Amino acid sequence: MEVPGSSKKMIATQEEMVEARVPIPYRDQCAHLLIPLNKCRQAEFYLPWKCENDRHSYEKCEYELVMERMLQMQKIREEEAKLKQSQTQKGAPIPLIPKTANAYEFRLYFGPITGIYTLEMTRAALTKDDRGSCEALGKREICVGGSKPNVDASMFLAAV
Repeated sequence: MEVPGSSKKMIATQEEMVEARVPIPYRDQCAHLLIPLNKCRQAEFYLPWKCENDRHSYEKCEYELVMERMLQMQKIREEEAKLKQSQTQKGAPIPLIPKTANAYEFRLYFGPITGIYTLEMTRAALTKDDRGSCEALGKREICVGGSKPNVDASMFLAAV
């Protein structure tokens, strides 16, 4: 039986694995090495210095499977990077998310002690042109009374 995407073949059959009570997560291309290893472990009362050759061959097989999967994933990542690079070189693709998705998010807070409404605007990427008259601190800006150009705090106050 051949496993798609792997260079190793399944040697142990499903019946052998069921008979040897191999747990389902361990039923891979190295199960044919795990069956005699588990028999040896049971016969030797799981002493760690016993069955070393069987354990080494099983662990080597598992290591080779992991390395094979890592190489396959690396090839997939390289192909995706090439595809992405070729798309950016051909021209700017049509974005799935429109530029308006990068707009400001507004939150209106009422200070119960001070009695002042605070309008907080959040944006992922701010440029100098976007900041207007607000004081910018990293990725967040806080404007009191709608001092941001084209922002009218009265429309937020009317909702409250």
